[in-house]
Amino acid sequence: MERCYLFKFSWENEVLESIYEWRREERKSVVVKDINCSFKEYQWLISKLNDAEFLDIDDVFHFPSEASRGKSFIEAQGIRSLLIFPIHYRGSLLGFLGFGSQEKGRTWNPKEIELLKVISEIISIALNRLQMMMELKASEERYRLFVENFQGIAYKRDVDFKPVFLYGQIEQITGYKKEEFLSQKRWMEIIHPEDLPIVKEYYEGLKNKPGSTADFEYRILDKRGGIRWVRELSRSIDSDPRYVEGVIFDISNLKELQRELFEEKEMFKFTLQSIGDGIIVVDTTGRVQLMNEAAERITGWNRREAYGRDVEEVFNIINEKTRRKVDNPAKRVLATGAVLGLASHTILIRRDGTELNIDDSCSPIRNENGEMVGGGF
Repeated sequence: MERCYLFKFSWENEVLESIYEWRREERKSVVVKDINCSFKEYQWLISKLNDAEFLDIDDVFHFPSEASRGKSFIEAQGIRSLLIFPIHYRGSLLGFLGFGSQEKGRTWNPKEIELLKVISEIISIALNRLQMMMELKASEERYRLFVENFQGIAYKRDVDFKPVFLYGQIEQITGYKKEEFLSQKRWMEIIHPEDLPIVKEYYEGLKNKPGSTADFEYRILDKRGGIRWVRELSRSIDSDPRYVEGVIFDISNLKELQRELFEEKEMFKFTLQSIGDGIIVVDTTGRVQLMNEAAERITGWNRREAYGRDVEEVFNIINEKTRRKVDNPAKRVLATGAVLGLASHTILIRRDGTELNIDDSCSPIRNENGEMVGGGF
């Protein structure tokens, strides 16, 4: 036996990597570099190793055409016959161990095969252990990053609300130290009195139904008396109904943004309804999204009935002299992105068929990135 090879598959990069090669003439093992080959070049070998306990190749000259890449590599080493043992990890092919001879048509006797099989199994165990250690290290790193960046409170408590495990930004959220909750302080004591009844309902549901989950929001009073909004996701442990586990996040900033957004929306609605001119807003497809009361009076369309309809149906306009249909300004704005006005002598045909002389201008509506998201007129 003149050569011994240890190859490992990199499934992530879809390449075959050579790790070690033993050469009899040099009496030592060497690390083989720059022999990374695409899976496509070794599909024949991969399929064979997936299905066989080992491969006994008495003459590499008889390799099929689809194995030409492997054949060229082996022949370049002066190898004529080959014995290959697959190495598996968790049911998947991790690599293979190859033993090569320069003898043409060599027959490997059962004792040699059994010995080399034992060697390959020992190496397989070592590689499996190395792979598990690498996965464990990667898992520990992911856990470390999660723990260091966790922005909430993780807990496990009994049905009497006594915590048995607490972790996270406890003091940052509540103002109380972890030790205070583990000794005498109870979470129920800091829940806002107005929210306490609904929180108790959720907790009772978890207590009475093992394995159930809950997702709810409520207010707490921190140590300085300030009010904070939190979101709790909890689960009663099915295997041990005495305990509940979950996480709690501070959502005070989110609630403040929601409040500001609501106030802005209400102010916008008030302003919109206070304007004497009719206003219609459409999306990028030209469908009505919003109308004020003045627009309802002018068009004869109720805003709820108009919502989602094509703007040309709600805002039906013609030329007063020719009686021909006029291009809808909203559609033109959506097509060009420019601010446009109506031509003179434009008439609106209201929903009941009555006619009304109108004047109009239409502008595109853009988001913070400058992208057009609709039009208003």
